[in-house]
Formats: sequence, structure tokens, C-alpha cells
Amino acid sequence: MPIEFGRDTLHEKIGAGGMAEVYRATSVGAGGFEKQFAIKRILDQHAEDGEFINMFMDEARIAAALNHPNIAQVFEFDQHAGVWFLAMEYVAGRNLARVLKVARERDRRFGVGAALHVGMEVCKGLYAAHRAKDARGVAMGIIHRDISPQNVQISFAGDVKILDFGVAKARDKIVRTQAGTIRGKLIYMAPEQVRAKALDHRADLFSLGLVLYKALTGVHPFEADTELKVIEKIRLAEIAPPSSLVADLPPGLDDVVMRALALDPADRHPNAADLHRELTRILHESDPGFTFASLSDYMVDLFGEELEPAVGATLAPTVGTPPVDSGSPRESAPREREASVRTVELGPPTPSFVVADSVGDRTEEEPSSASVGRIGGLGKLLALCVFVGTVLGVVGAMGL
Repeated sequence: MPIEFGRDTLHEKIGAGGMAEVYRATSVGAGGFEKQFAIKRILDQHAEDGEFINMFMDEARIAAALNHPNIAQVFEFDQHAGVWFLAMEYVAGRNLARVLKVARERDRRFGVGAALHVGMEVCKGLYAAHRAKDARGVAMGIIHRDISPQNVQISFAGDVKILDFGVAKARDKIVRTQAGTIRGKLIYMAPEQVRAKALDHRADLFSLGLVLYKALTGVHPFEADTELKVIEKIRLAEIAPPSSLVADLPPGLDDVVMRALALDPADRHPNAADLHRELTRILHESDPGFTFASLSDYMVDLFGEELEPAVGATLAPTVGTPPVDSGSPRESAPREREASVRTVELGPPTPSFVVADSVGDRTEEEPSSASVGRIGGLGKLLALCVFVGTVLGVVGAMGL
């Protein structure tokens, strides 16, 4: 049943998390004009939560400053009937996590050309975000901090867009991340992120390297059966080259991916443009005919049975509401890692974790990639391990 929401109309719900819900929305005008977009609004029980409203404002300000074809757009941040909301771009397609899952289930490999093309497009969006300046011309210092397959959206037209700047770091945020706090999906974090050290844009490049690795091989290098083992793998970053798992990769691709996944940020690509250049070179040498149209054909072929009017659109939701596949009208919409951000606080000097509580169906087989701290005791143990490991590292460096 459509819901009137100010001058707009809300249709089916396409996402819900612990803090907000997301609807497909339309706005109509003269002469048969109709615009489709998405509305994310705070849940009634959190309408007076000042900290979350401030986080919502931060999210809106960061996203509004980023006008790039590879970044999902935020159009408006406002209040209606006491409810804060974001009006956002509605992207008809699927997130990369969903694409990889369905491709595996249907034995339809996500090819090397597709992986390289998606990586190149994400690089362009990240380069714009990392270099963004405010209206005064001052660098905003944006770090996404949550690059993952769930936050890479592929449209049926072959577009690639970065989603969800909800936990992004920026210079003038209202809500500051406390020292020692970790934000993002655990299994896609850079080693320095897990260690709660100072971050720069190269942390996003490491995360993108993991996305590329997953897309190329179907395997995540940090997969493990417990969160403790995941953290240890991230801290060490001992990763086998993609060619050890897939035999037919183009020459030079191992070097590019492994450079992005270097343990030391200084050994990674200096910026997203440099990574883009290397991926572009390999694509042009190995599959020069692959373009956005090739990606579009793959998406339509993979999800053809689901392509019906007003179906198959995934929003670019932000903090608290990761992307949700709306599915077919013949079945309820599967929820992919819907989340509400919370913090496991242990008090100084132990790091705390800002994590996502997974709800509903997972899109990948990666264990707890968004669930550090979902059990209080385990969350504390994980944070304690990080802290103890950091202390031991310092003691070792001092030769004590």
C-alpha cells in the first residue's frame, strides 16, 4: 500500500536495519513527470536519538559532496513530520556480493574481464572521494572504511557505483570516531584498521584488493571458522597469489593484486588512480573488448528471470542499512546483511569495535564478515587480543 510522505510516495520497503528503513519512492509532477528514487528514514523509536541523527547528518554531508558517476548519489536530507530522512539514488541492479553468490550457484563464472572492469570503476569513485574538497576548497580527507562486495553496486545497464559512506572518515564530521575504535566489516579491513592504527586512503585500496581477490578466485584469503582466526589472518596478511587458485589469469595480474594487499601501506599503490592504470593495462592486454556493455549483458543474462517492472533494484543505502536485494515479487525480499551499528566498549586503553549485526540471509560464505562483537564476551575477547598483540609488538620493537 503506497504511503504519502510529504510530496513523495513510498512504495515497497527494500531495506530495513536496526536504525532505519528504506523504501522505493516516486515523485510526480506536471505532464506525467515521474522520478523514481529511494527514501531512507530513521525508525520511529530512534527519531529522538541525537547521536544517530548526527551520524545521519555526517553521512548526508559526505555523500552530498561527492558528485561522481561511480558513487551513488544523495539528493536530499530533511525532516518530515518529525522524521529525518535521506533521498537517494535508486540503482536497478545487484550488489557484487549478490552477483558472486548467484554466479556461483548457477555455475556462471564472474570472468576476469568483469572483475577488472569493476575494479577500475571502483578505483575511479575512490579517487574522487579521496581527493574531494569542500565548498571552501579544503580537502575533506574522506576514507570510505567499508569497501566490500556488499557496497559495490552493479546496475543492469553496466554501471558500477560505490555505496554506503555511513562509516566513512572525514575531516569535519560531527560524530568523531574515538581513538581505538574500529569501523567497518571485519573481513574486508586492512591490517592497520584491525590494529586500530591511524588510517589513510590506502586502507581503502587494501579493501579493494580483497574485493578483486574474491571476484577473481571466488575465495576470500581471510576466511576462517572463528573471528579470532580472521583477525590473526588480517594482522599477518599472508596471502597466496590469485594464480595459485585460478590457473588462467593474465600475466602481471598477481603483482597488481598483491601490491594492493601489501601489509605495509607504503608498499601499496600510492593512490586509486595508480591502481586504476595497472588494472586498465591488464584489461586492455587480456580482454580489450570488455566494456560496460559486456557487464550489462552478463547482469541481464544472470538475473534475467527477475527482471520485471519495479523489481531488481537495489538502493545505495548508508550507515545502518547495507544493500538489500529486492528479489522477485513471487518471493519475499531476501535481506543481505541488514545491520545496525553498535559499539563494544571495553574502556581505555583497549580498542572498541563498531560492528554490524547481521540479520537474515548472508550473501557469502565468509564467516562473520560483519559481526565482530555480536556476542558480548567474544567481542571483548577479540578487542583484548588486538590490544595484547599491539602491546607485544611494541615490547618486541623495544627489544625488551
